[in-house]
Amino acid sequence: MVDIAAAPTRATTESRAPQATTVRREAFLAIEDSLAIPTFNSWKREASSVVQKIADRFQAGDINGAFAAVEELDLGPVARRQERRARFTGEMAVIFGATDFARARNTRFAKEQVPEVVDRAVEIFQMTLIDTNEVVRREARIFLQQKLDEKEGRVPMQKLVGSFAVDLGQRAIGAGGQNILLASSLHASRLGSWGFTQEATARNVQFYRVSEQLDIRTCPVCREMNGKVFSVAGAADKLNRWLSVDNPNDMKTIATWPSQSRAGIRNLKAMNTEQLSGAGWDTPPYHPFCRGVLRKSRKGPTVGAPGALEPGVAPRVRPGRSALPLDQYAKQFDDPNITAGAILDDLSPSVRREVIENDINLRRLRATDTVHKVDGAWTTERLAVHDSILGDIFTTDAVAAATPEAGVAPRFTMLGGRGGSGKGALEGRVFDPKTNIVLDPDKIKAGLPEFRGWNAAQVHQESSFIFAEAHRIARDLRLNVVSDATMRDLAKVQGLLKDFKKSGYSIEGHYMFLPRQDAALRAVTRFLASGPRKRGRYVPVDVVLNNIDNDANFQALKSFFGRWSIWDNQVPKGRSPLFVGGKGVAFP
Repeated sequence: MVDIAAAPTRATTESRAPQATTVRREAFLAIEDSLAIPTFNSWKREASSVVQKIADRFQAGDINGAFAAVEELDLGPVARRQERRARFTGEMAVIFGATDFARARNTRFAKEQVPEVVDRAVEIFQMTLIDTNEVVRREARIFLQQKLDEKEGRVPMQKLVGSFAVDLGQRAIGAGGQNILLASSLHASRLGSWGFTQEATARNVQFYRVSEQLDIRTCPVCREMNGKVFSVAGAADKLNRWLSVDNPNDMKTIATWPSQSRAGIRNLKAMNTEQLSGAGWDTPPYHPFCRGVLRKSRKGPTVGAPGALEPGVAPRVRPGRSALPLDQYAKQFDDPNITAGAILDDLSPSVRREVIENDINLRRLRATDTVHKVDGAWTTERLAVHDSILGDIFTTDAVAAATPEAGVAPRFTMLGGRGGSGKGALEGRVFDPKTNIVLDPDKIKAGLPEFRGWNAAQVHQESSFIFAEAHRIARDLRLNVVSDATMRDLAKVQGLLKDFKKSGYSIEGHYMFLPRQDAALRAVTRFLASGPRKRGRYVPVDVVLNNIDNDANFQALKSFFGRWSIWDNQVPKGRSPLFVGGKGVAFP
């Protein structure tokens, strides 16, 4: 059996930290490694025989058998075998956090039973490993496909298989190893912070500071956060909520990392203590393998009005109420130098690879509007699919509820905002879905047979056709309509508004603002939210970034609206968007 994968490693840099800090750093890393290294070795033993089986079948010409064997790559048994070790490591991390106040034997945890939160953290650790299966298998499938492509190029089989097991091991087992290291790091970091806040609470300590001296992967976020002071009570409550989630995949959305892009750092610098806490950034980790820890502080945070800036930070216009035109308001937050590559750099290597694969696969697909047309006309079978989707929208009950009272003009409500901006938060704020026909192109896409989430672009043109047809039906029936659009195409939206205005409709518009760079990242997050087994809807990053004129377009269309509002969704997940301005209605 060949040695097919080395243990995963961290990036390291020289450190000249004081000796006491170095000792705490080494203690923290020892706790983490006591889980990561044995878990990786167990995974390596588990996977090596499977990798060898895949190599043997490929060499024998059993290609289908090689692909079938990929499904045997499974971190589940490893996760179960490491349960006791993960629990012990978790206890040590909790005590490590508490020892900022006293020696281990004098902390509250020296005499108490294992906290239930440790058991929950162990479950999160195990589920994180199991969720890595699809990442590992994907790496193996990509490798096999590459070898097949080489084979079709008439490369001799013996040459193909020469280092097959070694190369496959580095790809598949290495991918699992990196995720094991990440899961171990998060396990130790979160429980270490939890132990600190619990000991601080027991000792009536009110404040702590973030210390990034333990971080051997210095990043701009860590440099910005180092030394900031926060409330113990707020952090303790947040960590309790984080470590009690029912679905470990929820951690990806409720415990998001700050962006390391230039725009992200600018926004970070403009946030005060309250805003950082609200975003969940009052405790590390701030990126994969972050080594930040919490230390007690005698001084409290700088107190300021909501939205105030920390001392020494240049004043910046914060999200929220503004008298500026939308295009000027938006320009304050846009990063003009942002690229798709910069967005992808904020993702883990495995996720970045998956996103790139999606983009490649999309280019290979035929758009459905070219598949189901003959001589430029939809086939009879496809029109039946369209009729079914439209029938689900215009049910008897929905039509009755959206019909205005006699003598009252029907209402057309246009929603605007980039994909990923969170326009769904406008429901209940600016319109009632029970008294309107809500036309959502994303829901129309979901009704097409080919739609799988990741291939939304494949059905885009066809869904746009059905979307336009739905507008025509609603207008002819004189129903109250809500149209969910991005407002990217000014001429197209102007034409739609003119048609409804000529038909006697009252017109209103509502816009959800989010900078391009944030909308692109949230679009990727939406795609990842359901976990590796079931991905959500995917919009290519460059498509979102190319939505440049949406804000200016809404500003140009405001003359159509008798009633309008602008909202800013630069808020943590779960928080309400901020009201920027409006006309014709009293908003908070």
